Amino acid sequence: MKKILLTIILIMAIFQMVVLATDITIGNPAVDGDILTGGSGYTQVDKKTPADGTGTITTVEVCLRASTTTTIIAIFSASGNFLTARDYESVGALSAGYNSFSVNLDVVTVDYIGIYYVGGEPEITPTASTGIWYKLGDQTQCVNTSFSSYTAAFLSLGGSSGVAAAEGNVIFFGTNF
Repeated sequence: MKKILLTIILIMAIFQMVVLATDITIGNPAVDGDILTGGSGYTQVDKKTPADGTGTITTVEVCLRASTTTTIIAIFSASGNFLTARDYESVGALSAGYNSFSVNLDVVTVDYIGIYYVGGEPEITPTASTGIWYKLGDQTQCVNTSFSSYTAAFLSLGGSSGVAAAEGNVIFFGTNF
């Protein structure tokens, strides 16, 4: 009987570790888009694919139509067209084409990924989509700021490789904490 109980406890402990290690994604694949974004110096936030978990984004990929001299990646929460920056990280100058780099950005389920850029611009793919929020200037530290919206495209910008937080995922002896 003790061996059976010990085996059950061991199996449940292993199950908990598996449940806690959930990948997080936000945004879209970095692909060659078809339209220009309208110029340098904007903050753009993708509305199409919000975060599917809570934790930390560790890798970001973006496809740029032209090289940037300044690039800041940020995570935003949204209420309608009012956005608040949750976290941001400056990644410096990026070259035209595909770029992938490491970051450390906090994210909460249903947050959105955005980019501020100078000297270049990200690729945008025209499609029937929920679209992009945009605002002139660096909005990567904004609080409850009104953004304009464009609905016929999505950004070639996404993040991944985060690990979801334990909240709501832990199952211990058949109960949910």
